[in-house]
Amino acid sequence: MDWHPADVLAALKKRGHNLAGLSVTNGYHPTAAGKALKQPWPAMEQLLAAAIGVTPQEIWPSRYDGQGNPRTNRRRFQPDGFDTLGVLDQSVNHDEADEAEAAGPR
Repeated sequence: MDWHPADVLAALKKRGHNLAGLSVTNGYHPTAAGKALKQPWPAMEQLLAAAIGVTPQEIWPSRYDGQGNPRTNRRRFQPDGFDTLGVLDQSVNHDEADEAEAAGPR
């Protein structure tokens, strides 16, 4: 079971770290490390785990396979050309998607 984000924060604090400091020290925006608490980001997970003194797999076992490799993030793409996170999918022909939507269900 993955650690609760509050547990990660507490472990960082015990070791004299905070999310913004780790982010900025490693060349990221100050809010970057906080995002890794909520969604997979292997590079940031590695930095957070190293600061705590454990492996990323110990903190987020659901995000890693049995060999310790990050699981791939499979996004579902919607017919409107946006993925489930609301990001425009550049591989979709948006004119065709608009026409299909206007035609209604088949």
